[in-house]
Amino acid sequence: VQIDPKILIDRMDLRGRAQERGRVNQPDTSSAAMDEVEREIEGTIRTVASEDQARTYDQIATYEQRLRSSDVAGAAVDMRVLARQAESDMESMLLAVKGDLRVARKEVIERERALDVFKRENRLRRPAHPPRGHFLFVAILVLLFAAETLPNAVILGEGEELGIAGGYTVAILFSLLNLGLGFSAGRWGWTNAIHRNPMRAVLGLVFAAICLGGVVMINFSLAHYRAAVESGMPAAQAAAAVLPLMRQDPWALGDIKSAIMVMLGVFSALVVMLEGWLWDEPYPGYGEVSQHLRDAQAHYHDMVEEKLDYLKGVQEEFVTRIQVERSRLRDRRQEIPFIMQERQRLIARFKTHLGHLQDVGRQALSVYRDANRKARTTQAPKRFDDVWELSGFGAIEIADLPQIPEIEYAKANKALEDSINKLQSAYEEAIRWIRNLSEHDPELDHMVPPKAFERSDGQAGAV
Repeated sequence: VQIDPKILIDRMDLRGRAQERGRVNQPDTSSAAMDEVEREIEGTIRTVASEDQARTYDQIATYEQRLRSSDVAGAAVDMRVLARQAESDMESMLLAVKGDLRVARKEVIERERALDVFKRENRLRRPAHPPRGHFLFVAILVLLFAAETLPNAVILGEGEELGIAGGYTVAILFSLLNLGLGFSAGRWGWTNAIHRNPMRAVLGLVFAAICLGGVVMINFSLAHYRAAVESGMPAAQAAAAVLPLMRQDPWALGDIKSAIMVMLGVFSALVVMLEGWLWDEPYPGYGEVSQHLRDAQAHYHDMVEEKLDYLKGVQEEFVTRIQVERSRLRDRRQEIPFIMQERQRLIARFKTHLGHLQDVGRQALSVYRDANRKARTTQAPKRFDDVWELSGFGAIEIADLPQIPEIEYAKANKALEDSINKLQSAYEEAIRWIRNLSEHDPELDHMVPPKAFERSDGQAGAV
């Protein structure tokens, strides 16, 4: 900090004290040593110089700490270790990803083989029908159920003790049986009838015939029951009379309404039978095997996307870390010359500051001595003509630091650059490996072996 000599002179009242001592001819003409006022001036300047010197040494120590923390050689070694670690971590993650994908791909291949075997054994050349949406089928079922239930409930409710509620109950039971048998005939009867196994085909035909026979019997029974109810019989007697009537004259439906309801019931059962046939892949077991393959393929594709995203995130994380450390290494290298220059500037500024303090001391002494001369009646001491020197503060010596290890810096920078390129190459090679895995059977000998990349430490790592 620059010292204003005028402020120092006024604060110490050098002129007044010089005149006071000059009037009594002090200091003595023969004095060879400084008097108390001169010593006070010198002490003040030395105190300021000592404080500034101590502060300068503290600042130099701070610069030296920054230089030690900016050890490029040590940082370069750390950077090379980081590069090798990033490559090793990427390699281990690639191995884990490849293991998971091999398992998923193996599942797909096994499902493909199972489907091929199924098609050969059953002499199927067409692909399986894809899964269908069942919303339209269910809507048709509901409409058919309502079309059968409502008119039957109104007619049957007339003879029921519980009225329309009892009629609805009976109508619902008949409709469920009718539609259930029709759906069963299509879903499990006719589909098994087309099976390559003769026994299974015969059983399918028999089952379908039984279901369709049940449909006809249910609808004719319901027609006779309606006819009996409309003739005035109570519900219990009408139910008991159905079987005798069917044995005596099964075709006596009573009226045209009963015939229409029979036709409607049989038609509904046939429509539902068609829905049962089209509900899924008609060939037994074909849809299930195909669905297993589709599930395995979907799982494999989802896993590929997930693993690629994971590897990309890992690669970007490692590259970001390496780039950050690379920037820090570059900053350290650039900081060393700056610190050394600032340290030299600090020493030069302190040397200049000592000259400034010496000039302030000389000016203060000159003011004191001139005022003292004017106030004296005797001759001033001869030493008043001497030029005062601020002694005891030599030049600050600092040790020279070794040169920046450019070779180590270049090696570390190259290792980081190579590591970034290898991480990118590893990710790209992983994509090629996954593509190759998706196009080939990993158990076949002709599968292209994985390419290896050379790590920065000279070892080989499989991608």
